[in-house]
Amino acid sequence: MSGTGPGGDPVYDVVAAFAAGLAEHGVTDVVISPGSRSTPLAVTLHAQPALRSWIQLDERAAGFFALGQARRTGRPSVLVCTSGTAAANYLPAVVEAHHAGVPMIVCTADRPPELRGWGAGQTIDQVGLYGSAVRWSADLPVAGEWTPHQARLAAHRAVVAASGADGGPVHLNWPLREPLEPVGDVPVVAPEPPGSDGRGAARADGADLPDLTGVVRGAIVVGPDAAPGLPGQQVVVERALELSARTGWPVIGEPVSGVRRAEGPPGALRIANAAHLLGHEPIAAELAPDVVIRVGNSPTTKPVRLWLERHRPSTVVLVDPAERWNDASFTVTRHLADDPAEALHRLAATAETPRDSVWRDRWAELDLAAARAVGEELSHGPLLSALAVGVVADALPQNSIVMTSNSMPVRDLDAFVPNEGPK
Repeated sequence: MSGTGPGGDPVYDVVAAFAAGLAEHGVTDVVISPGSRSTPLAVTLHAQPALRSWIQLDERAAGFFALGQARRTGRPSVLVCTSGTAAANYLPAVVEAHHAGVPMIVCTADRPPELRGWGAGQTIDQVGLYGSAVRWSADLPVAGEWTPHQARLAAHRAVVAASGADGGPVHLNWPLREPLEPVGDVPVVAPEPPGSDGRGAARADGADLPDLTGVVRGAIVVGPDAAPGLPGQQVVVERALELSARTGWPVIGEPVSGVRRAEGPPGALRIANAAHLLGHEPIAAELAPDVVIRVGNSPTTKPVRLWLERHRPSTVVLVDPAERWNDASFTVTRHLADDPAEALHRLAATAETPRDSVWRDRWAELDLAAARAVGEELSHGPLLSALAVGVVADALPQNSIVMTSNSMPVRDLDAFVPNEGPK
């Protein structure tokens, strides 16, 4: 039986979202070698109308069938098998796909972690089974213990890894607990069209930039290492500030990103007190954005991460040329494989210049108020870390490079170094 939407079965809802994610990236073919443990995968992928199912009883034959199929279509074919030595029979085809650069996504059902290594039947060590022959490998959470959105992102990442410039096989190991049958009808999730605001992260090439026309409530988050070397990072920051000036959106970036004391065009807004502002929930809710552009690695500032997790903007674009998928919060809705500086520059070129942006002015007002409050508090205190980082930053010669350890020192820099001062 099959239904038309999520049916309240946490296992099958996750797999249904995964199936939709595959279809969203153009996957059309699934090669299934039936088995008991793989029932949720086989049944749900078969139920997805956008996917064609091919039944191959022998896993070795199935592997080469999928290899030839993907070689012909240029799209990754998906392999599905049960646990144990069934997965090992895919190895010859996986190695062939590796050396030939043929896209392939291998989904192996597995016992849940508590049954591994205890003599459970039809159980081998499947984690990393194909070694260095795969472009990406993941031992997924037990189905039903993660969200459909996360499963959709896993599908998107698998297709990107399998079909990128250095395409090849991908291995997703699926731990599944009994009962393996669906609670009711098998859910079917409709694939989102490319570039939509669905909660799956659509992947776009460099020419497919989001349309920012009419978007007022936006923000630009600049993380560290957005480009190789400090000069490259500086260019990214300059382009982010250019986009800020054109849109009225604030630029959020801790000191290690290079944003804090960077120079930008008139109208650009750098936020120095995001850790204080966004850590206060009433203010964080007031400043909840509709669109966020992210460049660089994940921000160090925890309140920024929690702000995005709690308020989940409808569109979060991750500009990620290396395709590292730094999104542990699973908030990204659009993955852009492009050069960050170039992408920001093109976005600024097409954005509308704001006129008396209330959104920008409110961010600026609150950031100034937080700076004054922090400065007043520190002026009465002893020379502890909160005050010391600002004193050190102000005493440095222009264009100095500071090496900062992780944990609290980098957080102190973020929380207590103002925008003003030596660069």
